[in-house]
Amino acid sequence: MTTQPQTGPRGRRPVILLIIALLISALLLTLLAVGTVTYLVLSRQEEPSAAPTFATYEAPSPMTQIETDDYSFSYPQSWQPQAPGEDISSFEYVLTTLDAAENSKMAVMDYVVEDGIEEECASQAESLRYQEMPEVEVDGRVGLHYQRIGEDPESGETVVEDLWCLPRPLHIVVVLGRTSGPEAETAGVSEAQKVIDSWRWTSAE
Repeated sequence: MTTQPQTGPRGRRPVILLIIALLISALLLTLLAVGTVTYLVLSRQEEPSAAPTFATYEAPSPMTQIETDDYSFSYPQSWQPQAPGEDISSFEYVLTTLDAAENSKMAVMDYVVEDGIEEECASQAESLRYQEMPEVEVDGRVGLHYQRIGEDPESGETVVEDLWCLPRPLHIVVVLGRTSGPEAETAGVSEAQKVIDSWRWTSAE
């Protein structure tokens, strides 16, 4: 992992909010594309079919493994990395992904925290209007979880947004997830839960 020089907290929060805004914008475009494809598929299904159809088995999605000096995690290979589009020199690590097929967005951000993980996470959650959830254990370490569940104003679908804050010495690792659709509503959590489930700390606390 390449460590970038730290430039302090100035300008960090606008960058985080910008990344979240990009995830939301990408989701709206995804919903439009999925709606078009769904309409075309349903139109074809109305035509008589000459051959019977059978249920097919879908294999689990292959995962992309990420390893840093301090932790590792995985995410589905269909989640394509996206460019942040802003200066991220104050972050030690940043990854944002987008999956049009799953309507899921995810971001991982690692940076120095000065006021403590609880204060930093609560501040981010307040800015995003997320609600506090029960604490989570991530590979033996206690992390914080905030969430917001709402309705997309254009599609009317349920949108689940999550914010996890994971501790490491002098740093905070923030994992953001955003998923829309019936699956998200049923699960009650965004697809970024897959990242949390696969998380492993590779350095001592």
